[in-house]
Amino acid sequence: MSLVEIPYPPEEYKKWFLVPILFYQIEVFLSRVFLDFVFGAFLRIEVLTVIGQETEGLGVPVKTSPLTFPLKSPSLYPTLFPKPGSQDQKKMIPINLLQTITSRRSIRRYQQRPVALEDLLKLTDAGRLAATGGNRQPWEFIIVQRKDLVDALFPCLAWLAGDGNPPPGMEPVAYIVILGDPQRSAHYPLDCAAAAQNILLAACALGLGCCWLGSVKWKNVRELLDIPDHLEGFAVISLGYPAQQVSIEEGKESRLPERDEAGVLCVPKRRPAELVSLNRYGQRLNGGVPNT
Repeated sequence: MSLVEIPYPPEEYKKWFLVPILFYQIEVFLSRVFLDFVFGAFLRIEVLTVIGQETEGLGVPVKTSPLTFPLKSPSLYPTLFPKPGSQDQKKMIPINLLQTITSRRSIRRYQQRPVALEDLLKLTDAGRLAATGGNRQPWEFIIVQRKDLVDALFPCLAWLAGDGNPPPGMEPVAYIVILGDPQRSAHYPLDCAAAAQNILLAACALGLGCCWLGSVKWKNVRELLDIPDHLEGFAVISLGYPAQQVSIEEGKESRLPERDEAGVLCVPKRRPAELVSLNRYGQRLNGGVPNT
């Protein structure tokens, strides 16, 4: 039979010829999605977090871990590997805790935009999960975000000398008040300190600035926030999106921070060689090597 005798019109013949090609393309697409999802889940050792994003308002990039393996097609499954900077990404908890610790700084100047209640609840959740002696959990937290209460709480706090009070237009936009319960534990200050540190690290991971304030007019705060008598004030954590740059300066004699020519607040830190002994007190480490 010659070609001219084929009983099907050429157009219909072409449509049937394209069917296997269409199925092949679908198979390739589905295979890619499956392989990206499975292998990406195993290769992506560390999720992208706010740590890897540029700190808002500062323009200071924070390094990400080299162990991060981004997917070729993250938009196919945004919940597992959300787009950098998206709200879904901010819900993730950073795996690289050491990076969070070394990048955390006390921030005392804030942008005047609100912090979502959802993020504030993440901070108190981080606080309640802190280490606690005998699992007594002798703490409670008050989130303060209502504007009139935030404004009323501000004059009850004293800030670090050398940096001064936040100027008008740069005050905190929210607070977390940490309360201790002596009835649950006589050692509540130790447990509350662990909770406070968890809150600071979680705030850093969410791209927030914060400061641990211990000089507080607790009588005024107790009346303002209706704190019951059986609870003791421990600390106030100020919160907001950062509006200043802070760096550390190793080995300086003074403990008070100073601003450099660029306006960056430089905070002195004692060197490890002054603080760390090996096996016995006084056997100091010098560049990682014990002094003999």
